[in-house]
Amino acid sequence: MSEQNIAFLWDAEVEWNREKPFEGERSKDFEKYTEIAHDEGLKVYFAKYKWYSNGKLDKAWCWNGENWEKVRDVGLDGVYDKYKFDNETKDLKQEIFEELPVANNPELEEICKDKLKTYELFSDYVPETRTATRENSEEMLEDGKIVFKPRYGFAGKGVEVLEDTSEFNEPEDPKLHIIQRFVPTDGAPMFGVEGPHDLRTIVIDGEIQNGNYIRVPEDGLISNISRGGNQKYVDRDELPESVVEIIEEIKEEFEEFQPGIFSVDFMFDDEETPVIVELNSKPGTYYHHPVKKKEKELPKIRNILKMLRKRIEQDE
Repeated sequence: MSEQNIAFLWDAEVEWNREKPFEGERSKDFEKYTEIAHDEGLKVYFAKYKWYSNGKLDKAWCWNGENWEKVRDVGLDGVYDKYKFDNETKDLKQEIFEELPVANNPELEEICKDKLKTYELFSDYVPETRTATRENSEEMLEDGKIVFKPRYGFAGKGVEVLEDTSEFNEPEDPKLHIIQRFVPTDGAPMFGVEGPHDLRTIVIDGEIQNGNYIRVPEDGLISNISRGGNQKYVDRDELPESVVEIIEEIKEEFEEFQPGIFSVDFMFDDEETPVIVELNSKPGTYYHHPVKKKEKELPKIRNILKMLRKRIEQDE
């Protein structure tokens, strides 16, 4: 098996002027990615997306088995897109997709990142979602609380629960924010969880993974790990059938974009019906974190790298 060069393209997470590409413990995770990638015939480079140009990296980091090295002028056979999706990067994502094999397809990326598109495609399972205009907020607040979010946001940033029109301030550009109908919940009793929560389910190359997890907030309503939430692992055979049925429907819709990776975040309403909170095209998969378990994350890391190898071979 010939070794192929693949770039993991990031945003602000990767920097040049330090001893390692990532802050904290994250570099250790990607040392392991690199070692496993070698078994799949892949050589991994880590770079900021702005270092990419015409099928190459002007500069990048790589792990040589003992140390992190800085290298320049790296030709590529494929890309794993880990950087932000917004109006600034949208055209670049399409450009790279036309030049090299990429996971994920930019169209899948847009569906997952654009909460309005997610709602339009899966409105049977997503709470009512509208652009964040004052008129829409007044209409929706007549029936109860709403959730205000950035349209392309992630990691629970910029999320607010509003109960009254006096709390709503129309953003400068309403099209860049959304409001959703608030979903009341008593928890997820099938997992022994009370109150606010979300269940992250992960699909790699069309297969629902083990190592899914239910997250609960340390305080408040937002259960993202990066904001202090905790988690409990949930294997594939522990998922309620109602959740699996929705994932299977999403998989069918995304069939043309495979091989790829995405996650579906659910919550359960007060009747224990699963509701889609959001889709994510780049779920974090790592284990150097207090709530993460190596034995649960490593199989997913291996499957990501197998998927990336398959994506490159698809275009050979």
